[in-house]
Amino acid sequence: MGKNTLLGNGNCVDYLKFIDTNTVDLILTDPPYNLGNFMHNRNTNLVKMRENQFAYAGWDNLSQDDWEKEMDVFFKESSRVLKKSGSLLLFMSLIKLETIIKIASKYKFYYKTTGIWHKTNPMPRNMNIHFVNSTEAWVYFVNNDTSGTFNNNGKMVHDFIETSLT
Repeated sequence: MGKNTLLGNGNCVDYLKFIDTNTVDLILTDPPYNLGNFMHNRNTNLVKMRENQFAYAGWDNLSQDDWEKEMDVFFKESSRVLKKSGSLLLFMSLIKLETIIKIASKYKFYYKTTGIWHKTNPMPRNMNIHFVNSTEAWVYFVNNDTSGTFNNNGKMVHDFIETSLT
C-alpha cells in the first residue's frame, strides 16, 4: 500500500474531519443502515429475527430524522475531501437507497449505479425462519462530475460481485 493510503476502522465522519480538502480519490464505507427500529417494530411473529443484532445493537436504531442528519454530515464531509470526479462507494440497504441518493445529490454527488455483492458463504442466521441474507447492496457515486475514473482495463465489469466473506 502506498504512503498516501489511509485505512480507518471507526466512524468515517470522525476520520474525514482530519483530512485536507480535495485530497481523496476514493471513499469506501459501510455506514449503519438504520434498520434497528424497523426490525424491532415489524408486526410479525418472527421473534428470533427481531432479537438479532439490528434490533438491539444500539448503533443502528436512530430516528429516521437523526439518521438522515448523520448521513447529511457524512456526504458534506465526503464532498469536501474528495477530489472532483472522486469516487464514493458505500454499502447500503435497498430500502434506504432513495433517501441516500437524495442526500448525496444535495452535495453534488452524481449517482452512477447500484450493485449487489453476493456472499457465497453467508452467516446462516435465521435460516429456519427466513431466507438467508446472502446479498448486500452497494451504491456508486462520483463527486461533482458525471463520469469519474473507472479502471476496467477495457473489460466489462458487472454490477454483481460474487465472493466469499473470507
